[in-house]
Amino acid sequence: MTALQGVLLYTVGIYIAARGSGGSPLADMRRVFGVPLVYAVVVALALRWLGAVPPTDSTVMQTLELLGNASIPVMLLILGIQLSNVDGNSDFQSVGIASGMKLLLAPVVAFAAVLAVGFQNQTVARVVVLLLATPTGVTTIILVGAFSHQTTDHSPSELVSATVFLTTVVSALTVTVLVWLLQAGLML
Repeated sequence: MTALQGVLLYTVGIYIAARGSGGSPLADMRRVFGVPLVYAVVVALALRWLGAVPPTDSTVMQTLELLGNASIPVMLLILGIQLSNVDGNSDFQSVGIASGMKLLLAPVVAFAAVLAVGFQNQTVARVVVLLLATPTGVTTIILVGAFSHQTTDHSPSELVSATVFLTTVVSALTVTVLVWLLQAGLML
């Protein structure tokens, strides 16, 4: 699930962020294929298909795990830097709409998708709904900063940073209510 989410984020997400610059669709598609993650996924799938994945306790896998764990503090540092640039003069309507879509609409869409797919495991279905109700992530700030251009009074990075801040604060309430609804059996 996380791998699929990552692939979608680093392909469709980058394309959407790049499209905001007003360039040609072909140039924006080239930017997607300029990201190493796309190739890393292809290599990983090929290695798995060939049965050439190194053992979990090998030096290669331990090094990759260490690098993966190191990315979390780096992303939190980037988040802190971006949040320090939020000045409170953001486009409140855009931030409010984006936050509402992420915290309220996304779980409803996830709930409908879970019902449509018909998950056999109720715990997995609940986790899918809950994952889509979480605040906007740090990766969004990184992608918008790297692949978009300023087109309004507020930079896209500032708007995304304000959205990350608002969704993080408000999610304390919305995620709590959603967890209660899921545990009470009122949803799923």
